Amino acid sequence: MPTKKAKAKGKGKKEGAKKKKKQQAEGVKKKLPIKLMAFALVPLLLGGGGFVAWKKLIKKPPAEEQEQEVEEEEKVPLSYLPLEPFVVNLKGSGRRFLKVSITLALEGAKGAELAQKEVPPIRNAILLLLTNKRFEEVTTLEGKRKLQEEILAKVNDIIEGTQVREVYFTKFIAQ
Repeated sequence: MPTKKAKAKGKGKKEGAKKKKKQQAEGVKKKLPIKLMAFALVPLLLGGGGFVAWKKLIKKPPAEEQEQEVEEEEKVPLSYLPLEPFVVNLKGSGRRFLKVSITLALEGAKGAELAQKEVPPIRNAILLLLTNKRFEEVTTLEGKRKLQEEILAKVNDIIEGTQVREVYFTKFIAQ
């Protein structure tokens, strides 16, 4: 029969083993929240750091600088040269035509006077450009903007002494 000491020793081993298991379980429970917090905090910290870096590195010009640029552009007076309407057949099959009235915005108060001397070559360049367009090209908003850019480039190649800033369509009929 076991003695009291042996019984106490056996109980001690069992209790010690139970305590170890309990401590291990608590250790795992303590480590689990730490891991979860690490997985949650790391992306938040990286995202926050990235946002701060993005805000600091990508600088927008101050509003004052933007206003000064706009004022400088507006300081140059513009003069307008309306051209007679153009009526052209469009390229492609069918009987499609385009009737368009154009006004040119020129730099300087005397820009229209300087360009007036060049109206025949300007009209010729625009007519040649318009007759090479298809109905589908001139009926969309993108097509009209592209046409404005092309006219602007052609006219600026012809005119000397001033520059065309804008091309305005005052009438635009495509059928």
